[in-house]
Amino acid sequence: MRKLIAGALLAASVGAFAQTQVHIGISGVTGSAFMQWSHRSRSDYVNGLVDGMLYAPALANANLPFLDHIEDCFVAMHPTHGQLTSIVDQYLRTHPVLTGYEMHSLTYWSLRDACAQLGKPL
Repeated sequence: MRKLIAGALLAASVGAFAQTQVHIGISGVTGSAFMQWSHRSRSDYVNGLVDGMLYAPALANANLPFLDHIEDCFVAMHPTHGQLTSIVDQYLRTHPVLTGYEMHSLTYWSLRDACAQLGKPL
């Protein structure tokens, strides 16, 4: 009987989860906070963000065309994890007035500018 009840609760929770809409709010990590982190922490954060962007179509079960442009850029750039971090760090040093913005936007903007310089606009 306990197994039956546990199974029913699991099925109900999975059904409820499948119907839940995901809302991604603010990250809470600003550029100024990010710049205070160690190089290793900044690198891990940037690379996690980029991996998340590249995996987003699978999570959203959608075609996100701007990711094709990022892929084209990365094929031309061949960036290492360190280079991606350097791109973001340089963007923040060049645009200190923007460090109050959130890192997901700042990371995208830094990649947008780097890709545009390679002739691969996002």
